[in-house]
Amino acid sequence: MRMNYYPPCPEPDVTIGFTPHSYPPCSRGFRKVICARASAEAAQSLHQENLMLKEQVEALLQENIILKRAVGIQHERQKESEKRNQELQHLKQMVTRF
Repeated sequence: MRMNYYPPCPEPDVTIGFTPHSYPPCSRGFRKVICARASAEAAQSLHQENLMLKEQVEALLQENIILKRAVGIQHERQKESEKRNQELQHLKQMVTRF
């Protein structure tokens, strides 16, 4: 149920407009155009947002690949360093024996 209250018009003979509770075809058409335009703008905005998110995900994946490589390289260097330290300790022990 719809209830509206509008005060009485002081000059009803001079007013121009539609009859109460009527939706003429032009206003329906106008409403359809507005809704269609709003839907198109929303779809375009959503599409642009999706493209931006895809670009960000691709950039993050690329960065992740680079970080994985860096961690792998660092791990290998750490292993080599530990191996060298073990060899150095072994050589020091040999020198102290002689």
